[in-house]
Amino acid sequence: MSDRLNTDALDTQRAWTVGGSLVLLVVVLDAGAGGFLPDGGLVRALLLAAALVVFAVGVRGSGSVTALRPTGTIALCALATTLVVSWVVNATLLPMGGRLDAVVVVGQVILVLQFALALIAVERIGRLAVVPRPWNWAPAIAFGVIALLFAATAIASVMSRQMLEVFGYVAVTVNGIASVAALVVLGVLAIVLGDRAGRSSSPEAPTPEVDVERD
Repeated sequence: MSDRLNTDALDTQRAWTVGGSLVLLVVVLDAGAGGFLPDGGLVRALLLAAALVVFAVGVRGSGSVTALRPTGTIALCALATTLVVSWVVNATLLPMGGRLDAVVVVGQVILVLQFALALIAVERIGRLAVVPRPWNWAPAIAFGVIALLFAATAIASVMSRQMLEVFGYVAVTVNGIASVAALVVLGVLAIVLGDRAGRSSSPEAPTPEVDVERD
């Protein structure tokens, strides 16, 4: 029993450390490291997608932030897929002479799908509480802030030119800063919680609380 607990704790530590490190690599890429890579956009999408998959499935079943429940796990993996699909759409349709309005429509559909999948995923992460409380709601809070700022940016896009020049620039800038800050916080938090999970591998240590509700 003790060996099993130790193995689960170490696998959880590996999963959250790897996932958090991948998220922080995305931040580094956004900060300018993409200039040294053949295609920063594709690398960014792959890194973030890999992080989501690691958080979803864990290592040998341990460390899954959704407790491997179908709804949350599928939502995270599907969200990871849309990140790569979005890059493929932008990288193939426009260079091949695809109509700009068609590309915009496809991009908007993917964006709406991403928001829906992210909403499902953060709700499951919060409710299942595999991540220690109160940090289980950190992804939901980050998502909520980004969603509100994105809505503000969308509102700014339909304002008059004078208002757009002032408010629109501020909204886009704040949205970008908030997105980077959210990635940094979630990445660091995952690594810290992973380290804590690795330290609490004794049989007497408390195990993560998981809701028993059906998925």
